[in-house]
Amino acid sequence: MREIVTLQAGQCGNQIGHRFWQVVSGEHSIDRQGHYNGNNDKQLRRMPVYYSESSTGRFVPRTLLFDMEPGTLNFIRSSEWGSLYHPNAYIFGRTGAGNNWAKGYYGDGAQLVSAVKDQVRKVMETCVSPQGIAIFHSTGGGTGSGSCANLMETLSHDYPKYVRISYSVYPSPKVSDVVVEPYNCVLTQTRLIEDVEQVVCLDNEALYRVCSDTLEIMQPTYDDLNRLCSLIVTGLTASTRFPGKLNIDLRKNLVNLVPSTRLHFLCPAFAPLHTPKVDDYRNFSVADLTSQVFDKSNLLCNLDFGSGKMLAAGVIYRGDIPTQQVDEELRRIQTQLSNEFVSFIPRNVKMSVVDVPHAGFTRSATMLLNTTAIASMFRRVTTNFNAMYSKQAFLHWYTSAGMEDQDFSEAYANVMDTTEMYTVYGSQGDDDDAAGD
Repeated sequence: MREIVTLQAGQCGNQIGHRFWQVVSGEHSIDRQGHYNGNNDKQLRRMPVYYSESSTGRFVPRTLLFDMEPGTLNFIRSSEWGSLYHPNAYIFGRTGAGNNWAKGYYGDGAQLVSAVKDQVRKVMETCVSPQGIAIFHSTGGGTGSGSCANLMETLSHDYPKYVRISYSVYPSPKVSDVVVEPYNCVLTQTRLIEDVEQVVCLDNEALYRVCSDTLEIMQPTYDDLNRLCSLIVTGLTASTRFPGKLNIDLRKNLVNLVPSTRLHFLCPAFAPLHTPKVDDYRNFSVADLTSQVFDKSNLLCNLDFGSGKMLAAGVIYRGDIPTQQVDEELRRIQTQLSNEFVSFIPRNVKMSVVDVPHAGFTRSATMLLNTTAIASMFRRVTTNFNAMYSKQAFLHWYTSAGMEDQDFSEAYANVMDTTEMYTVYGSQGDDDDAAGD
């Protein structure tokens, strides 16, 4: 079985991962103790992809939870779902990173990563045919950025043949008050460029906007944002967890969505998104779902879409949906948005249909979009980075923990190179269109 190992880093990564496992367990009829209570063969057929089965018939998530301080993990362990995880899956330090990338990467953070690395090796040895490694983390904190960056380097060296995917939350001043987030984000971004093959970008600013504007939540909490993230991740993993038509696994996703090794940053979307009060008044068709996932206001990255073009997209439909309707709608949307796709990649929308519906929905769709407009999100972060770095603000906290000034300039240059590469790919599409005219 093509197993996937998941890792949850820091407070943000563990909260999203914990919510993900609750939803996934519900979809597979697994209770809080890890026991299967369903009667559907489709739920069991691909269970080993994300769960291992004990000798007593208990299903255990194939995941590791780690943080530099014990607070978040103690909360999860003492929660109703805490006993779902293997006791050795909880790995934590005692000091905390204090939102400092350098503390997460060096010193106590490096020791934590060494312990995680040993546990990853043990989990991988239990797999028959591992497919890849998925990481939940934030780019703005200490453990989720620094320790996770260290771990990404290690995984890239130790497991180069397996797909490495991250679900990365990008910072926003509207949601967080951590001043040094731009430093942490740029330093982590360079490792996401070099050591991860597919990055699903979850922009805090867009998450907050969708919760407040589309879902009409007056004051969105972190739990609301985490629920939205879990909708995305459970939708994206559906084709690896359930049998379906034209299924997409991690490797197929990579081949179809990433035209160049550095251009692997993907923007997700989910449909249907609406307020609960319209549930009894709408029956979402394939056309509704397709239109909504391609609606820019539903994408979970806050981008300047006028500055770029779409390179490729992958859409996973769930529920009782005929593939013929899906083909027709995707052809329609490609024709409708033809000017927004680059012209040099033909047939650049991949699709999959999973019969098992998403928990709480009769029909749904989840999309991953590779667009050159994501360069605008990177510029937002690098602009904030440059504003502080030009004044050498807060650098002493990083250099005193083991970093050098050169590390900042190299990370900034690496991110800017990738940003420029996205810009060039977008302009190539414009040049081709002009030549055609």
